[in-house]
Amino acid sequence: MQEASIVRQADGSVITTGAPLRLPFDRVMLRHPSTSVEADILIPDKELRVLGEEVWEAQGQ
Repeated sequence: MQEASIVRQADGSVITTGAPLRLPFDRVMLRHPSTSVEADILIPDKELRVLGEEVWEAQGQ
């Protein structure tokens, strides 16, 4: 199991750990890949930061 964290520091900077986050295809889709283009989903550092910022904005933080 992989873990990733997205933390906003007091100065507003964002720190991520565990990137890229890998979501195994078979665990997400509940089946094995059937073609070569079906593969694990990788969420890179930059996208994790964007996700964190969008969540904080939705929370009014």
